[in-house]
Amino acid sequence: MAKPQPKPTLAEGEIAVGHETNGTDALVKFLSRHANTLTWLLVAVVAAVAAVRWTAEWREAKTASALAAVAAAQTPEALAKVVVEHAGTRAEEIARFRQAQAELEAGQYAKAAELFNVFRNMHPESVLRAKAFYGQAVAAEAQNRPAEALPLFVSAAEASQGSDDYLAALARLGAGRCAEAAGKRAEAESHYRLAVAGAKGNVADQALEALKRLAP
Repeated sequence: MAKPQPKPTLAEGEIAVGHETNGTDALVKFLSRHANTLTWLLVAVVAAVAAVRWTAEWREAKTASALAAVAAAQTPEALAKVVVEHAGTRAEEIARFRQAQAELEAGQYAKAAELFNVFRNMHPESVLRAKAFYGQAVAAEAQNRPAEALPLFVSAAEASQGSDDYLAALARLGAGRCAEAAGKRAEAESHYRLAVAGAKGNVADQALEALKRLAP
């Protein structure tokens, strides 16, 4: 007696195709139903990306323009104008420091000291902070105010230690001069020794000469 033949079934590939067809139909229906929403969503995404890119380019261009204005300013008055026009920017920070520096170089020591002090208060985390301390100290010393200049020189030395050893040594030399002028011999010697240890060349030579002068 012949064995009954198994009933034919769909092949695995046919089953897969069938499921795929059903899934594709569902996707088509979904896209058709939400076509307008998806279109607007795509437009919104493209617009957002374009806005971000435009903002970044605008900021970059504005920063470049501001820094160019700083570079072009050659007088304290011109730098003061940059400070006002670019308030709150990196350009304002640099212009404010350069303005104080320009007043110092012009011999306007009281004005320079004031501007360096304002700079430090407005930009306490600036990389130019140590130089602002030093500039203010030089301005005070130039006005024959060693007691005022001394702590500023020390602050300049401490703020620049490890990042600008030459400036630190230069500030120690200034602190030594001011301490010596104030009659603080031991403190003066300490600052001079730190200047010798932290620098070479002219700064170290001046500190060594000062130590010889103070030697009993």
